[in-house]
Amino acid sequence: MLLSVDWSCLTAFNDVNTSCSKFYSILNNIFEKTVPKFNYNGRQRRYFPSWFNNEILLFLRMKSSAFKKYKKCETSRLFQALSSYCLQSD
Repeated sequence: MLLSVDWSCLTAFNDVNTSCSKFYSILNNIFEKTVPKFNYNGRQRRYFPSWFNNEILLFLRMKSSAFKKYKKCETSRLFQALSSYCLQSD
């Protein structure tokens, strides 16, 4: 989407502030078209984007739990468990 924008319009202005305003206007327009909207239903508070499914959220909770356990008592077994989660996320 960024490649399809005609950026030459920014050089048509003599004032830097006007060019900057136009630049932000273009970026905001692109964000409106491409970034998913955040839905808040009032019942629950989401800390993750709406496109994270339950499988991803479960993985993140398990990885966070492994990290907390490792930081509490740094053993090689817990480090291996944490490492397995870190390698899976790549």
